Amino acid sequence: MADRFEELTAKEQELILRYEETLDPYNSALAAGYSKQTARTVAYSWFKQPHLKPAFYETAMLRKAKRLEAHHVTAEELKHRTWLIATADPAELVTHVRIGCRHCWGEGFRYQWKEHEFEAAIERHEAAPDKVALPDWAGGMGYTTNCDPNPECPHCDGKGEEEVRPTDFRDLSEAGRALYKGIKPTKYGYEILMHDQQAARVFYAQLCGYQIDRKELTGKNGTPLAAMPTTITLVAQTDAVEASGDE
Repeated sequence: MADRFEELTAKEQELILRYEETLDPYNSALAAGYSKQTARTVAYSWFKQPHLKPAFYETAMLRKAKRLEAHHVTAEELKHRTWLIATADPAELVTHVRIGCRHCWGEGFRYQWKEHEFEAAIERHEAAPDKVALPDWAGGMGYTTNCDPNPECPHCDGKGEEEVRPTDFRDLSEAGRALYKGIKPTKYGYEILMHDQQAARVFYAQLCGYQIDRKELTGKNGTPLAAMPTTITLVAQTDAVEASGDE
């Protein structure tokens, strides 16, 4: 495998240079000036399939190997990476939204269907008409999870329904990708893991030369402090005025 950098176009060379810095194909393609759609094609084909652009693939893989072989990270690179984690917006990875419920935008606030769901309900009814009732289509078709709640909806009181949406990770910014730690399978699906941002802030401060003192507060002779009071009563104090019998 050879470094065939000189055989590449100027734009491809820029992509290789960006990739050397981050080892992130998709965001490197965006930084090199490729459109979002093209960047996805580049990131998931040129870097994965040698036969598409042999000169590009060989150059990218060779420079990646040299970068990993060196195992050398400068203080500035470490600070930059830590700063990205410390300042990234977690909402970039996963968001919590409220969407309209099934009744929000249905005719007369009745249940609104997706067309394929309604067709499936009809088929179930036809297969067992004695057991499955004919679906009520009075609310109409066209339900979508991209709609906002209807503030006048009597079924959800305008609150809609909650939905947690993970982001398409191919669209993450450099900071978002730094914050992303991985995916953990759970009983109910999966959990998106993120790096500890508070720990990253402390580490960044240390890299910048700040000294962080940790103090443990204890009671007499190292015993635990007494429990804090559960209630605090504020007492207003006024100057006492003695009443005089003389006017």
